Amino acid sequence: MNAIRGITGAIVSLAVAGCAYYSVTGGLPDHIKTVGVDTIVNETVESGVDEMLYRALGDKLVGRPQFRYASSRLADAVIRGTIRNVVDEPFVYSGDRVSEYQIVIVGEAVLYDRLRRRTVWSNNTLRGTGKYDATGGTIAREEAINSAVADFATQTIDGMTSGW
Repeated sequence: MNAIRGITGAIVSLAVAGCAYYSVTGGLPDHIKTVGVDTIVNETVESGVDEMLYRALGDKLVGRPQFRYASSRLADAVIRGTIRNVVDEPFVYSGDRVSEYQIVIVGEAVLYDRLRRRTVWSNNTLRGTGKYDATGGTIAREEAINSAVADFATQTIDGMTSGW
């Protein structure tokens, strides 16, 4: 019984120690007071998706309680990203036909601490998704891309501020 208590105590101690790094303000180091969006690289043939992601990240940074949004030249830390792929995947079939598609934006993002010159957070497996009706045409697809970009941006901001 004492051995079990000892093991349990050790596990609890390790868990608490593992969480000690993270701040209650959201996982960013305390010295980072401003965050901006730096470079978004588009490695796809999907024109403009990099600009859309740049704007979506900026929009999601505004009004965050953990830090202020700033231009990339003045920010303590900056988000950098790469869009590796934009894929239309069949999502729902009606019989032998596709009735709904899913747009998947695949890429990576990093939060670079400009003050300490190091990466604070990174995720190279981000996937933003949006869906559209197969009969919706170009407008429906563009709306799905907007949704996928917004999802990608949300995952980026949530990931860098969660601390877990």
